[in-house]
Amino acid sequence: GSMHDEYGNYNIHVLEHALQSVLGDGEVSVNTGAVSAGADPLEGGCSAFVCCNGRHYTALRMLRGSSHWLKLDSAADGVAVVTEQEARRVLCTATGHLQLGGELAAESAGVYFERQDAAHCGVHACNNALGRPQFTIDAMQATAVACERTIADLLNDV
Repeated sequence: GSMHDEYGNYNIHVLEHALQSVLGDGEVSVNTGAVSAGADPLEGGCSAFVCCNGRHYTALRMLRGSSHWLKLDSAADGVAVVTEQEARRVLCTATGHLQLGGELAAESAGVYFERQDAAHCGVHACNNALGRPQFTIDAMQATAVACERTIADLLNDV
């Protein structure tokens, strides 16, 4: 199966692999389904998430020293400051999400923010979650191709 298409739509595992290359394997955990009923996705003390909703990725970053979060949606006009309840709702309605470890809380709403370019929301969501231009579109395409090769090799070994 393909992990991306020519428009820039990436499988969540491509983003997981890319973020692990920066944060470390133990700092990125993937949830490929909806959050279980009654579970609180914010209780782990994590300060950043990449959320998948169908074919669109967005980022959430905790706002340091407050109970608010930043919702970073590359298709929106800019950074939105949201309540903890809204951040929880975004995670609970997502079709999957990546939980990022490390210190990624934002100092203010004036953070690094990338706007949508074609269908590259996965690249933008990762960069927005990290608060810096970590990944280029070319680098993410290369990660997707590497993931596809790894899966092909695993299937061939069966």
